[in-house]
Amino acid sequence: MLKLRKEWKKHIQISGLIIMAIGIFIGFGNLHGWFKKADRVEFLRWVIEEPAGMPIDAPAAREFMSKFPPPKDALVNEITHVTKQTIKSVGGPPMSASINYMHRDGTRTTYVATLEQVREWASQSSYPWVAWMVTVIGFIPTLLATFLGWKES
Repeated sequence: MLKLRKEWKKHIQISGLIIMAIGIFIGFGNLHGWFKKADRVEFLRWVIEEPAGMPIDAPAAREFMSKFPPPKDALVNEITHVTKQTIKSVGGPPMSASINYMHRDGTRTTYVATLEQVREWASQSSYPWVAWMVTVIGFIPTLLATFLGWKES
């Protein structure tokens, strides 16, 4: 009976450690951007690199519009592009940017996002809570096995 209990404790502890390792690996993937949304990354790339506006029917523009809707006074049915105004250092990347929408007649809305807001939005993981949950799930059997070990001694 005691041998069976020790075997179960060992299996529970190993299972918990494996699950926690998976949680840590997922957390590592989050930190390295493995789970970022491609449309958001594409939109950030556009803000930093592209000189022209982005058509509103582009998937990255639609993703942006869902998070940063046009201002209340904008004519939503008349919006054709996402545009930006950037401030760059000579030969360097943009230091700041103001993103807005362009109407069919060429007028622009007030700004809806800054470069920093877009960077933060683009860096968000699709599943930020998964690593935490998997690690907690792995911690529970490890803790249980530890308590069983204390009880036996």
